[in-house]
Amino acid sequence: MSNSVDNLVRVVEIVGKAVPDDPVREWLDRGVQEFLQPGGPRLDDALGLRHDTNGRSPATQWLFQRRDELLRDAVEHCGGLNDFKRDLGVFERTIWPTCQRLTAPPKKWPALHRKFFDLLRVGVPIPRGRRRMQQIMARETSDATGCADALSLLSAQDQKKRRSR
Repeated sequence: MSNSVDNLVRVVEIVGKAVPDDPVREWLDRGVQEFLQPGGPRLDDALGLRHDTNGRSPATQWLFQRRDELLRDAVEHCGGLNDFKRDLGVFERTIWPTCQRLTAPPKKWPALHRKFFDLLRVGVPIPRGRRRMQQIMARETSDATGCADALSLLSAQDQKKRRSR
């Protein structure tokens, strides 16, 4: 019978064989080796998994990151924030209550409904304020085009949608 530490060492061995020259493999190996030393740090510390300045655990940080990625994708699919908010509201009121216990969205659903399902399944609150939504949308594009360009794009998408109605 193996214990948790044996299983962890086995994971490192499997990853090492699968991707021998990968930086993530090196990070995992280094962290586990440090953890296994007599008097070594806790595993999360050895791997550099730390709470952020808001006190959020690494797992919670990952959930927020995932939410933001899915949110950007859904807003882009909708063509702007106004349509996103409207369409998400309809989904939350009419479809979500009947399907929130599913583990995956039905394949026959439209792409937008699948995106909303994935976004809501993350389990992290979705911001409702326009300013916070714009900050999240700008974060991805800030490296490539600058925050001002991202905000201009969002504004232009919303104006274009309004004119086409």
